Amino acid sequence: MNKIHFNCQLPLLCVMLLLSACQSAPVREVTPSAVISTQVRLLDERIEKLKMAAAELKNANQYLCTNYNADTLGIAQEKWRVLFTRWQGLQGINITLNEGVKLDGWLIQFWPDKKNLTANKIDNLLANPKATAETLQQLGKPANNIGAAEYFLFDEKLISQSTLQNTEQCQGLLWLSDSLKIQIQQLAQQYQQPNGVSAQLLLMANQDAAQQHYAITQLFGVLDAQIDVSAKKISTIIVNNEQVQPLFAEAWRADYSLTALRKQLSAIEEFYQGGRGGIGLDDLARQQGFKVHAEQFETRLKLAEHTLSQETDLQELMKDPIKTLDALQESYVAITQSRDALHQLAQDLNITLSFNATDGD
Repeated sequence: MNKIHFNCQLPLLCVMLLLSACQSAPVREVTPSAVISTQVRLLDERIEKLKMAAAELKNANQYLCTNYNADTLGIAQEKWRVLFTRWQGLQGINITLNEGVKLDGWLIQFWPDKKNLTANKIDNLLANPKATAETLQQLGKPANNIGAAEYFLFDEKLISQSTLQNTEQCQGLLWLSDSLKIQIQQLAQQYQQPNGVSAQLLLMANQDAAQQHYAITQLFGVLDAQIDVSAKKISTIIVNNEQVQPLFAEAWRADYSLTALRKQLSAIEEFYQGGRGGIGLDDLARQQGFKVHAEQFETRLKLAEHTLSQETDLQELMKDPIKTLDALQESYVAITQSRDALHQLAQDLNITLSFNATDGD
């Protein structure tokens, strides 16, 4: 047995140090209420980070339109990547507690966009010398989403034509920045308002077992919805199960498709575990005796992430289309297996998961 030695001349201090050394780490009490509180906090943090990223992108775009050069364009592009990364932790989530209390996880994105509607709508905006902010709004969701901002900042044709050097045409990007900020504020209000999703879930956390179970079901639905989106990110770009079509991917102009997918898989894992130091859904599953299924879910999720290249994205990988197809298919299988494992966990906990659907064309 190892002995603990203290070179201590004050007896009382020695006793206190010995007691401190012998105490074990505090035991965390895993309760439905604690789990719900943790998951609600995580969603709140993600929304706050999304709001901050939107404000930073708007500022970068404003500076770009008055000081256009390669550096200011690069800064705006990086701010867009940050915003898109923040979006991965909320994308696809659809929490509906009752009429008027919901969280819409497709509010700021239009995808898939196989008909290239976003580019067509923005091109029409740029070609209209009488366009206003209202004109942009009238073009609908395809022109008012995070993908439209990507088109402004990353499209090779617009960059080669120095479109954003034209103050009048760059105004379209500023209108879009305002539109995105308003949409994200709307998303935040859905969650954070006094009677919003956050307040309702926290209220359930302190009610009876039936209400707590309902809240836990909604949180499992968050995971299920995001896994469904992750799987669709791959299935959408694999045509006829035999070739990869990068132009069907989200964020393909920014060459950020696989990076975003990795970020989303990481966000799913973080949410399941309850974040750093939190009491999450994983703790609840293990506490109730479902350790095997909990580990199966995590293992498949990690495999899905690690089968994707950690250094490159689709443009580089497509130099070897066959190898890329194999890697994407392997990741897709792991994602669907993680979904199966999640559904098994839900069944273990007597939770029924509903059908998920994505947006776009």
